[in-house]
Amino acid sequence: MIPSLSTRPFTKSKLCWYTDTPDGDFIITHHPSHPGLFLATGGSGHGYKFLPVIGEKIVDVISGHCPAEFEAKWCWRRHTVETVVTEDGSRGGRPGMVLREEMGKGWVSKL
Repeated sequence: MIPSLSTRPFTKSKLCWYTDTPDGDFIITHHPSHPGLFLATGGSGHGYKFLPVIGEKIVDVISGHCPAEFEAKWCWRRHTVETVVTEDGSRGGRPGMVLREEMGKGWVSKL
């Protein structure tokens, strides 16, 4: 550790909310309200690990051939939960933080 860094003030910071979904599943489907919009997003912030294999599955879904075992997991769903809670230490802050509440505290808007 460099001792002079421990007391150095931050000049700015950022929040990264990934593209998490409340249940950690991907959303790989056509948007139900916007024809022509296809989504391949979501997950749990660990989606990069699927890069070597997920592309082929995305093409399958675009082509109308979603693997049956993933239809319910990857479909468009309306979540009523605004929080993503992880207990594995993969997210900063306390579990259950809500972006709208954090933005309302003012410190985020100064970033």
